[in-house]
Amino acid sequence: MAGKLDDLGLEQVKAICEDTQASLAAALARIEAYRIRERHLMDELSQLRAQVHGHQIEEAREAFKASAGGASGSKPPSRPGSARPNQQPVDLESLGTCSISIPQPQPVQWTSISGNAPLYVTSLEGGEQAVTLVQGGKKVNCSLIVARDHIDFVELRARIHNTEFLGISSIKESRSQGSLDKAAAAAAAGQAEGGSTGADTPPLGGKRGTWEVHLRSGPASTRTIKFEASQATRTTLHRCTEKWLGNEEPEDPGAQESGEAELSELAQPRHLHGSDNTALRLVGEPSSILAPDTLKALGAGIPPLERLRPWSLAYSTRVHGTSLSTLFRKCGTPVPTITLVKDSGGFVFGCYTPEGWHVAPRFYGSGETFVFQLEPHRLQWPWRPSLAVKNDFFQYGTSDCLALGGTGHFALHLDAELLQGSSGACGTFGSPCLAHRDDFRVLLVEVWQAGA
Repeated sequence: MAGKLDDLGLEQVKAICEDTQASLAAALARIEAYRIRERHLMDELSQLRAQVHGHQIEEAREAFKASAGGASGSKPPSRPGSARPNQQPVDLESLGTCSISIPQPQPVQWTSISGNAPLYVTSLEGGEQAVTLVQGGKKVNCSLIVARDHIDFVELRARIHNTEFLGISSIKESRSQGSLDKAAAAAAAGQAEGGSTGADTPPLGGKRGTWEVHLRSGPASTRTIKFEASQATRTTLHRCTEKWLGNEEPEDPGAQESGEAELSELAQPRHLHGSDNTALRLVGEPSSILAPDTLKALGAGIPPLERLRPWSLAYSTRVHGTSLSTLFRKCGTPVPTITLVKDSGGFVFGCYTPEGWHVAPRFYGSGETFVFQLEPHRLQWPWRPSLAVKNDFFQYGTSDCLALGGTGHFALHLDAELLQGSSGACGTFGSPCLAHRDDFRVLLVEVWQAGA
């Protein structure tokens, strides 16, 4: 083998390496797809077990009520031959000790590829906003990206650097400006002494609270940012800012390889600001997912030449049923394609691909591919090329799944029935979980393709 490689030129060896990488990427994608499928099956099994146990307890309670009614003389007359002389009454106390293991929905708050990666938070379970900025009497719901050296308020395009951070204090609406100034001064003094301020310790309890971030705006001046947040969000911010204040040992910067570290970080999303000039022109069947405002926002991310083309509905679960094979059959045309998903949490997200969907043994597609979220936020994550690590993992289709992205988790994964999906932190685009949780129930899927 060594002799054969020596006879090959540089370009031939490079082609062999790229072919091997593509094969390994496809193999890892199959493993990831099987892992997601197994997780979905285990969730369904847990739910079925809970339902069976619940029916058994209901039957036992009905039997107890029947036996109690007979003992009080109110038992209805029974037919001949139907009596059960050896029937034992059911012990109600034993029913009270029965335990049912019902899987509770887990709130997906923070998404991260690794322990050293930035954290991205949108909304908590039940639609509760994780962070609400308070500015001039107005409240603005925001999502956050928490990195090693900064915190981004995504919707406002505001960034807090660790070099200007002084502390976070818990406040009440009735506090006077004088007390706030004292809190800021105390925060500045605490950092000057190399320690954390007492006001930076989050209060106990799970309710939402109001806090102020104290920042250095000049040699002798400070400014504040007021926000409301859940306790879970505040706790995570506290852990991050404690490192900024030097109260925790810094992490080893050489713990990861440079290429892996580059792809482990979530990318800053682009905002989709739509207008009448960016609205896509839909022809034929109307969309059950896109509203006029989201149609304009999505058009802002589409390449200008493709935006001007008419877009028609190639596949919809509402019209064509829930079948991945039908989707592949109707959407295999090599034209620009928009795939939309609406999950059970009300989130709307998807991807733009320069070609349609089909079954293939390896990844396919090009760097024009991007993923987006339209609800609750209108954000876009384009392809993030990397010189250190192969990162051109775009579309992937088998008879069992449809997927997009690689290097970590799929940005989007749909099963063969188009009933369940998965979305995780994806290194191909630097995107976080796009759905309301990592594993989600699909409500609607639409695939739109560009016409001539």
